Amino acid sequence: MKIAGIVSNSLQDGDGVRAVIFTQGCSLHCPGCHNKHTWDFNDGCEMTDEEIISFVQKNNITKKVTISGGNPLEQGDKLLSLLKKLKALDYNIWVYSGFKFDYIKKVYPKHLKYIDVIVDGPFIESMRDKTLKYMGSYNQRILYLDEGVPYRIITHMNDYIW
Repeated sequence: MKIAGIVSNSLQDGDGVRAVIFTQGCSLHCPGCHNKHTWDFNDGCEMTDEEIISFVQKNNITKKVTISGGNPLEQGDKLLSLLKKLKALDYNIWVYSGFKFDYIKKVYPKHLKYIDVIVDGPFIESMRDKTLKYMGSYNQRILYLDEGVPYRIITHMNDYIW
């Protein structure tokens, strides 16, 4: 899997203290993106699932992981493999994607059952809001999943629970 970097014990990219795995590669190129260095699919370093998991286990104080980017879902089956292994180790997993959930459930349905929370939608600079927790612009949503199905959706205005 192509990785741009891994941060240990972050409080910025999801609920609680968590490791953040930044994947390399994003085709969306959102204007104003704060991770432009992750856009090029040819940059970053190749890491195996075992290398990533070993780093996370040695350097993180919780079993919480966020996978961001770049756009992690664009790594397809490589991401799916990592998700399965992390979930088998009982990690809580957040994934950030610039894709909207409707697209994700059509193109990446197998991934969803291993993800606890997904933050969807592209960053839109004109909708940027620094007061949002875990979102960069108010078009984005936080979707809490159970077996790939949303049971709670947080937007910039509301918290919906089913």
